[in-house]
Amino acid sequence: MSFDRETPVFQLAFPPPRQRYRPVLLPVWVHQVTAPTGYSRTLDVFQTVVLRLCAAGVRDLGDLSRLIGLDTALCRTVIARLVEGQLMEYGLKLTEAGRRTVVEGEVAETEPRLVRVFQDPTTGALLPRILVADPVRADLRAYRGRWVTIQFGTAGASREVSALTLRASGSSMRPSERDVLAACRSHDLAVRGLRGASRDSDNDVVAARRIGFHGTANPAYLVCYVVEGEDGSGRMWTVEDPFAVGDGRLFADLLAARTEGDEPLGRLIDELLGKVRRDRTATARKVDRELAEDARVDVVRLLGEEVRDHPEVFNHH
Repeated sequence: MSFDRETPVFQLAFPPPRQRYRPVLLPVWVHQVTAPTGYSRTLDVFQTVVLRLCAAGVRDLGDLSRLIGLDTALCRTVIARLVEGQLMEYGLKLTEAGRRTVVEGEVAETEPRLVRVFQDPTTGALLPRILVADPVRADLRAYRGRWVTIQFGTAGASREVSALTLRASGSSMRPSERDVLAACRSHDLAVRGLRGASRDSDNDVVAARRIGFHGTANPAYLVCYVVEGEDGSGRMWTVEDPFAVGDGRLFADLLAARTEGDEPLGRLIDELLGKVRRDRTATARKVDRELAEDARVDVVRLLGEEVRDHPEVFNHH
């Protein structure tokens, strides 16, 4: 896999305001595929109840109105919206899409769309994010070794930043239809604000259908922002989700897996945390000493004073 200054750099989200951050360029393979997306459209409570009652066999508008306690005119409005969405037919009968919606609990658009799917070159795994619109390309100002100067923002509010380019290795592999659907699914869940959607189980992925690949994968860079802050795993840094639709823990995991073998990346994170990291480490050691001393005191109290100087009893210095 070869990357150079001609490789496009996509900037899909801007750095977080009022936070310390450092940008890195994550290498990715970009696949263009036709895939069904759009699991973000959900029904309101009235539409859900009407759809389920009709699925259970209710066929009379008066019965429907009495069962859910809604005025008949309001029931007609709800039904009209479901018919408009092609989930019901007149006569209170469900379409195939309506029956599927009752089972899955949300509306799945059946029309496929041309989307971009991103693949990590090191592991071959797809990122749980897709892109439907044309990506925004960052403006490269300078290129020296692994450091690239990029410009972001618009006229009057733009500035240049220096970003570390992560090494790329591995060849592009065509992902499976199931993996593409999983990426679409996770992206749509993240758009709905469900944190951790990138870690969905395979059981939540619908059966593959109508996946079409267009040409071969192209190399690109994706701008990610490493930010100071707890990410839930014990790290004192995380990554702002470059797609701005969910949390960035998966991207932080990708970087963490590379930190040990990438000295410039490790230095970049150390510089980001700076003195704060050292202070926190010193505080943690102080707490460890206090806990150890408490443990020794407890041992002596439980076993008796005669064991205080016994070689089997640890002494904390």
